[in-house]
Amino acid sequence: MRKQFKSLENNQPEHRPGAYGLLHLSSNRWYIGIGKDLASRLQDHANFNKWKGEKKLLAILERDGVEAFLAIPLFYQFTYSRKLLLKVETQLITLYDSVRNGFNIIESQENGCEYGLEFVAICKAAHARPEVKVLKQKVAREFRARPGVKEMFSAAMIEAHSRPDVKQRHREGIHKSLEGEKGERKLAARSEYMKAHPEKSAILRNPEVIAKAAATRRISANTPEGKAKRSAAARSKTPECHAAVAAKLRNKKTITNGVINKRIDKDLPLPEDFHYGQTNKPRKQCPKTQNQIQAMAKFQNCVWITNGVNNKRLKNGNLVPEGFRLGMIHHSKTS
Repeated sequence: MRKQFKSLENNQPEHRPGAYGLLHLSSNRWYIGIGKDLASRLQDHANFNKWKGEKKLLAILERDGVEAFLAIPLFYQFTYSRKLLLKVETQLITLYDSVRNGFNIIESQENGCEYGLEFVAICKAAHARPEVKVLKQKVAREFRARPGVKEMFSAAMIEAHSRPDVKQRHREGIHKSLEGEKGERKLAARSEYMKAHPEKSAILRNPEVIAKAAATRRISANTPEGKAKRSAAARSKTPECHAAVAAKLRNKKTITNGVINKRIDKDLPLPEDFHYGQTNKPRKQCPKTQNQIQAMAKFQNCVWITNGVNNKRLKNGNLVPEGFRLGMIHHSKTS
């Protein structure tokens, strides 16, 4: 016995081009479609023939059967025009909201349409196939190998990254990625990576790289965004800002597990392996510069002498000049 959708007596599907709707009677949700022959198209749906990706509708048909749907022709054409039918289909899908609250998976088959979650899932599954990945990589390599493509992308990236909104988005993304325990783990992993790859550290310690980074920072500091940032930093040192920070930390307590320090609300219980307090990380001692070492060597084995007005250094063993004596005079500051 041939399966058939329910239909209205005064609106039976005809063998003409047009648009149709399938109404799920129990949920009042729609599927909108088009066809060159509506009667044949609906019969194919009822028999699950010529299916082209409407898996969302197919799942309901297999579960509830064709008797759960009412087939309603919504638009007919005298002469077939697929371009016009696509526009009508788009308007009907929007009218009946059949992507978010129905069984269609895209709002339109025209360019620039909005996709539903089911269509996105289908695309992701297709792109995850190994043969598709290999093909995409091959096409990308061939495209990047074309003359002028690298220069074009470099110019576009430089132009995009110079925009204030892009810079702000990047800064926010970096700060957010380094917050909390996840950020601390990321920093620890980065530190371990740099220790395991000393050649990377050597590049970062290269004087040319350091000088280039310093020049970039100077340029950034003199841009409107950099000046605004310095102004915000100056405002953060005001008493009002200090009071706001103190109020924010008033109901917090610092805890540590010996490695990680963090703040939690006073009322929250202590996490496992943590205790109240904080772990002070050892400060790195800055090595003395060559000028400092030479200055210290210059004044070794010297003593101070003074004539009551001027102070000088004298090598040990040398005679004290006339009018001078050992010691030094401290000059008081005049207002």
